[in-house]
Amino acid sequence: MPAANVNPSTVVSARPASKRHGAGWRALWLWFAGAVVLIDASAHADYPAAWRAYENGDHETAVAVWLDHARQGDIDAQYNVAAAFESGKGIAQDLEVAAGWYHKAAAHGLAWAQFRLGLLHAEGAGVARDLSQAMAW
Repeated sequence: MPAANVNPSTVVSARPASKRHGAGWRALWLWFAGAVVLIDASAHADYPAAWRAYENGDHETAVAVWLDHARQGDIDAQYNVAAAFESGKGIAQDLEVAAGWYHKAAAHGLAWAQFRLGLLHAEGAGVARDLSQAMAW
């Protein structure tokens, strides 16, 4: 088949995502993922207050609420805590701890946690760089 018939949009780059998307891609994904979790926040009684605190810049209060729920097995809270540890908002940044919380939520089927955990494995951020694990998540 001639090369002219190749659709450039179907060609997969061999470069890591961190090299393809520039410096701001991580911040964009964290914002988007946070917005998705916000949609589900109404299912938890004290989540609205936590989100108001977060949106008003009181990240520590929001993380404290989410951490309490995360320790009780709430997968949405586990995701929020992981994102906080990944971004360093409301708690000291720690990618290893973030990966652990993403793993807890991902193991229970939370798609965004699976996605973020896969990216961490692809980048080797907080976990060993492992493309097979990245693809598995």
